[in-house]
Amino acid sequence: MKKLIEVRFHGRGGQGVVTAARLLAEACLLENKYSLSFPEFGPERSGAPVRAYVRISDEPIDARSLVYDPEIVIAIDPKIASSVEILAGLDDEGVVVINSKNASDALLKALSSKPRAKLFYVDARGIALSLGDARFENSAILGATAKATGIVSLGSLESVLRTRFKGTVLENNLKAMQLGYDKVGQA
Repeated sequence: MKKLIEVRFHGRGGQGVVTAARLLAEACLLENKYSLSFPEFGPERSGAPVRAYVRISDEPIDARSLVYDPEIVIAIDPKIASSVEILAGLDDEGVVVINSKNASDALLKALSSKPRAKLFYVDARGIALSLGDARFENSAILGATAKATGIVSLGSLESVLRTRFKGTVLENNLKAMQLGYDKVGQA
């Protein structure tokens, strides 16, 4: 693993952006990595753009600033790419994981300036809705991120979900995560 990996999540209030970042960081801790997650939002209402960040390292993390040059960008809301520059600062060999049925032409064009960057997509919303609730989108995107990046194992994510949820909510989150892992595509 690279010494420090920085991840930036994009989404809208109410989509579980902050929760997804926290779950990713906690799963990394289970793998004996150092991790730090934190949100960036103000008094926004539900539906307003939200960002959350995760730093992952094999050494203690001293940085406490926002993430400006991420290696990984995760977009839970596919429409946010048109209103927020999600690719700003993306590493030349970075990875983008987006909640979409297919690779967006606009994102592919934007990534053309970074020919070594990789774009992955998964229909996290469709997966969540097939399970009866859009709130499972973030679990589907976490499963896709695990497969696309290898920064954390599906088993560690499952362990963290098991500490957070119970009953049907847990089972649907686990299904969403597995389906996200299984159905992620690469442009």
